[in-house]
Amino acid sequence: MSKFGYMCLIGRPNVGKSTLTNHLLKTPIAIESAKPQTTWYEVKGVLSTKGAQIVISDTPGIHDMIHRQQNQTMNRIAYSAVSSADIICHLITPPTWTAKDQYIHEFLQPMNKHKILVINQIDRFKPHELLPFIAKLQEQSCYQAVLSTSAKHGTNCDILLEEITNALPQNSPMFNKKHIHDHSVAFLTQEMIREQLMQQLQSEMPYTTHIEIFHVVQKDKILEVHVNLHVKHIGQKKILIGQDGTRIKEIGQTARKRLQIILKKRIMLKVWVKLSQKVTEPSNIEQ
Repeated sequence: MSKFGYMCLIGRPNVGKSTLTNHLLKTPIAIESAKPQTTWYEVKGVLSTKGAQIVISDTPGIHDMIHRQQNQTMNRIAYSAVSSADIICHLITPPTWTAKDQYIHEFLQPMNKHKILVINQIDRFKPHELLPFIAKLQEQSCYQAVLSTSAKHGTNCDILLEEITNALPQNSPMFNKKHIHDHSVAFLTQEMIREQLMQQLQSEMPYTTHIEIFHVVQKDKILEVHVNLHVKHIGQKKILIGQDGTRIKEIGQTARKRLQIILKKRIMLKVWVKLSQKVTEPSNIEQ
């Protein structure tokens, strides 16, 4: 008998939700970075296994600094994904249970859903550091299961997937087995560009960078995508372009390779840097 349902990943920033999403889907659909506030939107992917189909939702990290409009929007996106999920995976990282973890725990506690506490990034710690922490969390009454994983290396991810599959409702699959996502080319391009900005620029990345996808056209067997990166100051423009244009070229080439893996088609990606007063906020781009 087949199973189908929705699984949501929730947690504070930088606990590995996007890394786990990409590992389970075997496709780099969710952007990964060591910087906080990497995920701004709900990113969905479809995982089809033998006898089951799971819609996986990667959500923005929950923030307590809700005085910022961007953080309020990101929190609303995460809460909305939780409300529509059949299964919730609450990701945390060792070695401490933080105030933000407790806040999410209290938010999830009254929900009548299958909840899994996932202790991620266990590869970063030695057994004597992990075991007492894991044993203490086994006492948390909110969750139907407590599992430890390393999404980066795939450790115990098969056990997590088995737990998720067992908890799925009995339903017929809603998507073709080859179906991976419903996101638009423009949205995926924006996300892959933003990932490279974060990874390659790190502390130098101007947070006021606005990504504009203004041209998406299929020509013969090649998909042409044109992108403008808007920054406020000439110094920021120089940082993005790099010496002799090497940095912007590397950003574009790496983003293009990631897009080709996701979309499974040849892509010509062109990126320009423009001076303007547009600001960086979650955009209204069709996802």
